[in-house]
Amino acid sequence: MRGFERTLQDFIEEPEIAHAILKRVADFHLEYFRRLLEAAQGTVDLVYTGDDIAGQEGLLMSLKTWETFLKPLHARFNRMIHEFGVKVLYHSDGDVMDAVEGLMDMGIDVLEALQFSAGKMDPTVLKTKGGNRLSFAGGVSIQTTLPFGTTEQVRAEVEMLIRILGKGGGYILGPSHYIQAGTPPENVLALFETATSYYPFGRQP
Repeated sequence: MRGFERTLQDFIEEPEIAHAILKRVADFHLEYFRRLLEAAQGTVDLVYTGDDIAGQEGLLMSLKTWETFLKPLHARFNRMIHEFGVKVLYHSDGDVMDAVEGLMDMGIDVLEALQFSAGKMDPTVLKTKGGNRLSFAGGVSIQTTLPFGTTEQVRAEVEMLIRILGKGGGYILGPSHYIQAGTPPENVLALFETATSYYPFGRQP
């Protein structure tokens, strides 16, 4: 409604406008999803939410700005979803490492898409930060490994992610975003074949 650049300026120059617009959008989606979940009558397990709050090198705004304008609205939204016994999957590309604690505080259950080629993103650090409070989805790189790597490199990355993020449970294996056009089919097959055959924790299907 205001454009990306103008909205970022509003956070500083016209905060009352930013708050008003974001609240209006949040109110709409809150009521929309409330009606959907009421109509679903317990048949929904997971709601997909998100904001792309980060780029390759870090957050697109200061952490304080995110906590002021966006985090409270998502926290309100997530509370409503949890009232229906439904889990929240939250999407953001990029290096969200600085916001992980805040994302957990606002009530998400699953963090997606895990762009480990960005900034400080690291699966071991992320698993340590998340502990028992957060599950993870995604992670296999659509920027490097899947489109440009060998099948052996794809298998190695999948095994590494399962070994680190899957320890103790709480990991949904997948690509770090939609698999892009031009990705070699053999690399896509390597992802799925490794996912169904690699059991580092002794569990069998």
